[in-house]
Amino acid sequence: MTKVNNPIIFSIIIPFKFWSKELDECLMHIQKLSYSMFEVILLPDEEVVSPSFGFSLEIIPTGPINPAQKRDIGAKKAKGVYFAFIDDDAYPKSDWLDVANQVLISRSDVGAIGGPGITPRNDPFWARVSGAFFLSATSGGFPERYVSCPPCRIVDDWPSVNLIVRKSVYELIGGFDSNYWPGEDTLFCLKIIKQAKLKILYIPNL
Repeated sequence: MTKVNNPIIFSIIIPFKFWSKELDECLMHIQKLSYSMFEVILLPDEEVVSPSFGFSLEIIPTGPINPAQKRDIGAKKAKGVYFAFIDDDAYPKSDWLDVANQVLISRSDVGAIGGPGITPRNDPFWARVSGAFFLSATSGGFPERYVSCPPCRIVDDWPSVNLIVRKSVYELIGGFDSNYWPGEDTLFCLKIIKQAKLKILYIPNL
């Protein structure tokens, strides 16, 4: 566990099975975030040894359970005002949390925000990309889930690869429902809209 004495505003929660080079890259990008008031919670299947980073880091082995259950375990340990969910094979931009903080402070009608789940440029995904046709075919008609597509807009569903939600909203709706995995993201978003009666905002530069 790496501890840094900063106030915790964001809890970055990352579920995964085992350590990988993609997770290394994800954490290196987190290390470069310009916003410093965050913690990282890693949720592997088994105990792992992490390199030392310059941010608060907690590792919670969960056993072989699904990602929705892992996220709920991480959320129970999280100290932040906002929960930032990201996959281990994606990476945040350096201003990721700055952008999120500005939006969430200014939009009380928004319960969660989402951005494109951009994977590292050396990922095999990018080797297969061949323009808009490929993105349309692989994204179910929603290329904004993979690349930045302005403008900002209200959405009714967003994957947890890059999803930030208010802790108060998360607790109000009871977190993820692992009984619906792998459709837990859709149900989670539906509860934000119907139960919390708040909006989900797509931010292309998140």
